[in-house]
Amino acid sequence: MSQSPRPTRSEQKRAAILAAARLEFEEKGFQGASMDGISARAEVSKRTLYNHFANKEALFGQITECLWQQDDALEYRPDAPLAEQLSALAVKKLDLMAAPGYIGLARSVMGEYMRSPELAQAAMARFEQSEDGASAWFAAAMADGRLAPGDPKVVAHQFYGLLKTFALWPQLLAHVPAPPPEARAALVADTVALILGRYELP
Repeated sequence: MSQSPRPTRSEQKRAAILAAARLEFEEKGFQGASMDGISARAEVSKRTLYNHFANKEALFGQITECLWQQDDALEYRPDAPLAEQLSALAVKKLDLMAAPGYIGLARSVMGEYMRSPELAQAAMARFEQSEDGASAWFAAAMADGRLAPGDPKVVAHQFYGLLKTFALWPQLLAHVPAPPPEARAALVADTVALILGRYELP
């Protein structure tokens, strides 16, 4: 069994910079974060930092990709119950929203987007792409005749919107903790039931 090649020294430094930047932006926001603080956290020289990232804006852009490049893909299975598959998709999304540091980083990113219409427009485009995995699942279920015809992107947004209403926005805006296990299980069950109640075909 072949082993993955060990990361180079340059790759290790880049990973350290990204980890440090994520903490810096999470704790201080874009305006409060500094390249000096990031280089100190990463334990690299400023020259090394600038060799990897030209400025704070470029580094912030790379960090924000962490919020949009999460893999929500779930292969549609024609032989499996729809509720079982949708539940698995919901659990993946809730796991992401409960991941350490995710809410803090999302809060920092959203604050910066509110100051910049250009960043907000780019964010919405990436947001659309980030949920393509769910859209593909709904498209496959529709093509298989198990869900009513419709726009799979719209259905995916409805599906995730139900989850975010209770598991993302309260954390993001009201600083409440992620739902406990019982509430989380109920949220998954209710979300799946609502979506299938609207779209599942006999």
